[in-house]
Amino acid sequence: MNRAQRAVMLIGCLLIAAMAIYPPWLLVEPKEAPAPMGYAFIWDPPFKQREAHVDIFGIKIDVDAERVEANKIDFSKLLTQLAAVAVVTGGVVLLLRRKEVAA
Repeated sequence: MNRAQRAVMLIGCLLIAAMAIYPPWLLVEPKEAPAPMGYAFIWDPPFKQREAHVDIFGIKIDVDAERVEANKIDFSKLLTQLAAVAVVTGGVVLLLRRKEVAA
């Protein structure tokens, strides 16, 4: 393996590690479709404020503000990303190989 191939492999491995540390998240609740929550560090899942309003005679009143945290990693999206990086890295490594010259 030549120097350029090693550099491409290192970059590919670093990208894969970064994607594993900063994965896509889902909010999965009973009787609801999974909702994408974006990307966040593995140790700090993303959250959103869920607000409820009551409309009494045209006056809107905030009744509840609940913090809802993502509860599942979106493994299908993560594996798709990992596969794409692996395929591109492998392809570039193959393109960078040098032909042996017979003496």
